[in-house]
Amino acid sequence: KKENAPGKYTQVITYRGHSNERIDISFKYSAAFTKTISIRGRP
Repeated sequence: KKENAPGKYTQVITYRGHSNERIDISFKYSAAFTKTISIRGRP
């Protein structure tokens, strides 16, 4: 159980790190997409 806890924690931290980077990129993409949709949908 002690070995599983650190392993899970490490995976969570790594996943969180990648998630943060992906969320940042997703957010930027979302903003650009929303602006594009807004401009295209509502001139």
